[in-house]
Order: sequence, then C-alpha cells, then structure tokens
Amino acid sequence: MSKARARAKKAAAKNQTLVFGKQQYILFGASVALIALGYTLMVLDNQIESFVSLTLSPIILITGYMLVIYAILKR
Repeated sequence: MSKARARAKKAAAKNQTLVFGKQQYILFGASVALIALGYTLMVLDNQIESFVSLTLSPIILITGYMLVIYAILKR
C-alpha cells in the first residue's frame, strides 16, 4: 500500500505546474532589483534636497512597482 501512495504522490508532483512562467519570474526578479536599487539610492544620498533622492529614486521605484504589476497581469 505504501508503494502505491508513493507512486501517487510522484504522479501528483509531476502534474503540478508553476503559477507563473519563466518570463514572469524574470520580470519579478528585475522588479525586485529595481525597487531595492530605488530605496538604496534614496537612503545613500546624504543631502536632503538632491536630484537623486527627490527625482531619480522615485522614478526608479515607480518603474519597479509598475513592472511588478505587469508581471502579475501578463499571461
């Protein structure tokens, strides 16, 4: 009986597929990297009113979050 259960579990494991495809996971990784870069640039800049912290970092963050949404909705 235990051999039959083991075979059934193996067959069930083979039939399961990932929720997203390879391209979506690559997009997720790129978006996480962009978001991390945006927050890092915002923190590392020591000046309060500089171009990097007020303009560049928010643009990078918005791009990263938009890429996450695109990766989720893409089929």
